[in-house]
Amino acid sequence: MKDLIDKILKYLPQYFLDLGRVFSGPKQFIATRDVESDDAFTNACLFFGISLALLAILGAQHQPPDMEFWSYIGLYFVSALISAALAALVFCISLWVVGGQASAKAMFVTYLYFYGTLSVIRRIVDYLFFGVLKVGDRPLYDAYMASFKNNVPLPDLTKTTSGNIAILIAIFGFGLGLVWSIIAWGAVSKLNRIGKLRSSIAFVMVFALSGPLLLALKYILAGLRPD
Repeated sequence: MKDLIDKILKYLPQYFLDLGRVFSGPKQFIATRDVESDDAFTNACLFFGISLALLAILGAQHQPPDMEFWSYIGLYFVSALISAALAALVFCISLWVVGGQASAKAMFVTYLYFYGTLSVIRRIVDYLFFGVLKVGDRPLYDAYMASFKNNVPLPDLTKTTSGNIAILIAIFGFGLGLVWSIIAWGAVSKLNRIGKLRSSIAFVMVFALSGPLLLALKYILAGLRPD
């Protein structure tokens, strides 16, 4: 355990550098890594683990008032790890179906860096979205959050300035995530030595299959939340 903690503390400053490099140049980042090495695998796991910790901190605002902090963190990490495993399975299978030639280790290292980075981007956008609502229009924020808890229709955000700004943030975040994913996919295609057509098919498969799986997992885990 002590060795693991030492590794995490030693890697922590490098994490933020790697996060910036993956975000600004995913192709170049993977191209400069020996993705077949054990060191690359270890660093990718550390990167992903620290990303999950950041996501838990940023997502603490959504902690249900009737749930203990550590119960929330535990459920969050279980959900995140299962989600990551399912998405990784879809990722690898989709590429192998179209004839991808990269090894499982190389694909897993690439996946951990890209999934971790994309998750942080999404969480930051989510944080900004809810932050604008909470600061700009607290009643609207409360109504929006209550709609999730009570499974009722979402309130109309377009009736207030804060709601419209939040919508713009959500649209920008979705566009940013999509554009970044397409750019990052170029590194995946190169790693697997597949052409544009097969690469496009695998890309569509990943998003078409992982979405329903992760949504189903969300509802399953929601049923495990203690009342």
